[in-house]
Amino acid sequence: MFKKGFSAVEVMISLIVAVLMITAAYGLHIHNTRSTAASEKKIIAANIAETHLKKRAIEVDKTICSIADNKKEETPLAGEKLAGLKIVTDAKCEDLLIRVSSKVEYKVLGGKYEELQVLYVEK
Repeated sequence: MFKKGFSAVEVMISLIVAVLMITAAYGLHIHNTRSTAASEKKIIAANIAETHLKKRAIEVDKTICSIADNKKEETPLAGEKLAGLKIVTDAKCEDLLIRVSSKVEYKVLGGKYEELQVLYVEK
């Protein structure tokens, strides 16, 4: 009366479920790969910003307060490679401290991002 094995409907349902699972797994893989790449670029940008921030903080002295615009576009150092890399440092006088900042703009996966780091130096 009953035959051994699977019917055609059961096999089709199993195939559909398998295809859905593979599609979902592939989507997760792509998402993970993109977020990993973006995280790596963000770490690189943070390191670049920190390097230029420390370099600019050493250069800052009290005479900086008499200059209105202290923005300075920096040249990337050897090995600093990011798509669309632009580095701008700035120094501003604020009460008893000098605010030194470093902003790194870069591109990842078609989007524009920036990393900003700030350091305060005594006058």
